[in-house]
Amino acid sequence: MSTYAVFGMTKHRAVELARKANEAWNKDEHRPMTPAEYDALVASEAAETMASTRCIQLSEKFDAPQFADEFMKLCAKTQESRSLHVKAYCLKEIDTKTGRKVMHWKEV
Repeated sequence: MSTYAVFGMTKHRAVELARKANEAWNKDEHRPMTPAEYDALVASEAAETMASTRCIQLSEKFDAPQFADEFMKLCAKTQESRSLHVKAYCLKEIDTKTGRKVMHWKEV
């Protein structure tokens, strides 16, 4: 049984990642940043992320590919996005040493 998820990058997720990676503290001047400075920093980092080729999992796992496809279409329609695609989480191989299943994301 496979599960499916949508991968890619959206403007909202890029801003979220930039906010998580940066704190509102100016390390050079040892003072808190003003809201305008912080917003400019976050906007520039989000723009860099949108220009790069980085893709992350945008959705939760779905049972069927049509649900992931609907989510992908909704993302494309409502916000700035790039490189949206659906991947399936499926069996790659069985490890010969441990006998465990090795799973990976495979593009559908």
